Amino acid sequence: MIILTSAQADVVRGPTANNAYLEPRRISDDVYILPEEVLADPDHAVHHAFLASLPIGEVVFPEPEGV
Repeated sequence: MIILTSAQADVVRGPTANNAYLEPRRISDDVYILPEEVLADPDHAVHHAFLASLPIGEVVFPEPEGV
């Protein structure tokens, strides 16, 4: 996952090309994520250089209770 701050998420959030849209997912107060696949999607090329400069890491979500 690409790791973004709130401010970085604000930079890329919104429409890109061909009716595509980036919507970083908030996982904590100032941490947002996007899948790494956006780096290979030509519809998001306008943000590729910026997103490639950000940290990439694994994000593990806990299992919901009672499952």
